[in-house]
Amino acid sequence: MYVKFCNFGNYADEKALAASKQPPGTASTDVYRKVRLYRRLCVALLIVCVVLLAVLLALAVKLSEAQSSQRYQPAAESSTAPASCSLQTCEALFPTLMASHHSGEAGEPQHVVADNHAGLVCSECGKGWLKYDDSCYLLSRVRRTWQESREECLKLGGDLTVIRSERVQRFLTNKGLMQYWIGLHRSETQEWTWINNTALTTGYWATNLQEGNCVFLNGGKWHKGNWHSSRCELYSNYICQRG
Repeated sequence: MYVKFCNFGNYADEKALAASKQPPGTASTDVYRKVRLYRRLCVALLIVCVVLLAVLLALAVKLSEAQSSQRYQPAAESSTAPASCSLQTCEALFPTLMASHHSGEAGEPQHVVADNHAGLVCSECGKGWLKYDDSCYLLSRVRRTWQESREECLKLGGDLTVIRSERVQRFLTNKGLMQYWIGLHRSETQEWTWINNTALTTGYWATNLQEGNCVFLNGGKWHKGNWHSSRCELYSNYICQRG
């Protein structure tokens, strides 16, 4: 049952009087204010959306860069690091290998590296160094002047290499394919002298010598003729020696 209530009496008259007193443009003004408020809200929401979009784009770029850097980085080392071992441990675990190292095959001592047996990796010299006879050698991958090369070797606990025999000369020549500074230079008396102040007794000079007071070894060439004199301020790779 629907009941309709009607306004009667004085209350109806007062309501009609109030409606008649409103200015003619009041309704349109209220509509305009509402439209303007809605526009402001839309602009605010648009700004928020733009900011969020910019944040998402920045995060996407960062994620892409991180994935690219991981893609070109070398594989991470295993979480189980190889156990450190001493020379005595290597001798106990690999007597045949160590005997071969001390005696050498065909007069060529071998670099001591255990074949990752039981996770052990053994080396007398350290990472990047080569063991030969009683010395350790490092063939650099960067280029320095002769003096800078010597300073780098001293920082590593060694010095530029002193080649005492043809066997060492052949070994170093076969191990590198670059031009390497060695510890030979002219002394104040213009004599070829090693950095340990011993005079040069046997040299392996190339035929086309140039002017210069320092010497580099040309790797990969004939080992009996690959020493070249050069200016000490030129940049070249170098060979460090310990022991």
